[in-house]
Amino acid sequence: MIAREKGLEPLAEMILSGDFNESLESLAKSYISEEVENEKIALEGANDIIAEKVSEEAAYRTKLRNEIFEKGLIETVAKDEEAKSVYEKLLFLRGAK
Repeated sequence: MIAREKGLEPLAEMILSGDFNESLESLAKSYISEEVENEKIALEGANDIIAEKVSEEAAYRTKLRNEIFEKGLIETVAKDEEAKSVYEKLLFLRGAK
């Protein structure tokens, strides 16, 4: 059964609006039913609905892309600090340490 059929669209709308003062888990508790066993499943269903809305709506995608571009941060960490990187020469040429 899909998330909308389980009655999770109001939860998704509330999360999208950001108009709530309690934790997401507290919000999700009121959506527990025979089809929705716990808060985690309710939030996953709401997340699916939000993802679908974002993918269908150009305005959402544009806003999200702009927010990520303006405020996003990519951080990388070496799995093995001692291993040689294939990018070592490039980093050296660019002056990175």
